Amino acid sequence: SSLLCTENEKEQKGDGAGLYRPFLEYAWSKLSSEDLLVEGNDQSTEYTTKSVKAKGNTMPNGTQVQITIDAKMGTSNSPITYARYALLETIVPNSNTTTTTKGIQVLNLVLFAKSCVWGVDLVSLPNGKHLLAIDTQPMSLNRTSDMKEKYEEWYSTYVDGIFPCGGDLSEATRK
Repeated sequence: SSLLCTENEKEQKGDGAGLYRPFLEYAWSKLSSEDLLVEGNDQSTEYTTKSVKAKGNTMPNGTQVQITIDAKMGTSNSPITYARYALLETIVPNSNTTTTTKGIQVLNLVLFAKSCVWGVDLVSLPNGKHLLAIDTQPMSLNRTSDMKEKYEEWYSTYVDGIFPCGGDLSEATRK
């Protein structure tokens, strides 16, 4: 089954995949299965799902906006010290998981590593507006030259030339 469906196909299929849920499930299970994350730590949050009634004239009656969050600590031998996600989905009536593109879909995934913080935001708004933001920041302002070299190597390997710059922020956004 394709992840790219029209609105009618998605609502007819009712497969509950959600727009960003497959990516989240893959990434979270991969991090967990590779002995990078552990559960049951007193500093992690308990898996939580909450929902509220969706607003808007284009939403079918009973549509819900659902947020699901989870967090895990890194294992003792993992470069990741803490990981967390928040998944926001607009859920159609009479379903616990089938999403609609008439609402918002958001995935925020953040990994705190020993040397940097890495985050990704996948955002879809009604009318086909999408945003992908990947961000990484060093954990220390007092970086050694070794850390700076590793960071620059990582950036040139995984970011520069692969993801084009989206340009400067608009003046309204900077405010």
